[in-house]
Amino acid sequence: MKKNFYVFAALIFSLLFVLSCGQQKSADSTKLMDQLLQTMNSHDAAATALLYAEDATYMLAGEPEPLRGRNAIEEYYAGFFTGFPDLEVEVTLVMASGDNIMAEGVIRGTHTGPFPTPEGDIPATGRKMELGFAGVLKVKPDGLIAEDRTYFDSAVMMSQLGLN
Repeated sequence: MKKNFYVFAALIFSLLFVLSCGQQKSADSTKLMDQLLQTMNSHDAAATALLYAEDATYMLAGEPEPLRGRNAIEEYYAGFFTGFPDLEVEVTLVMASGDNIMAEGVIRGTHTGPFPTPEGDIPATGRKMELGFAGVLKVKPDGLIAEDRTYFDSAVMMSQLGLN
């Protein structure tokens, strides 16, 4: 009987340990998402880029090649913040699994500045944009983002800006 109790107790402690590790990972994921939202909503491209690993990749919907490296990611965010100086990102759902964080939300902003694209700058249209997005982040053990895959409908964005 005592042997069964010890086996049961060991199983319970093991389960609690596994659950607490998962809660820690989930808490870390939530903290990283909060930091990302804070830096984006304060329009700080440098601080946003510091949440990414030096060799991170950022794959954007509709782009044939990902952005590679922290500097390219910082440049992308700086361009977005220039084109949409009132940019606001709202995350409505966050889920974490292992080293992945999945998020869904809405990006809002007014296109009042030049917006750089691979095809050249898009002059300000003065139009508002409200765009749903989903993203998947792969996080390294050091807590930095190794890979960002962000999905949104660029045709909807262009239509809202009167560019289609």
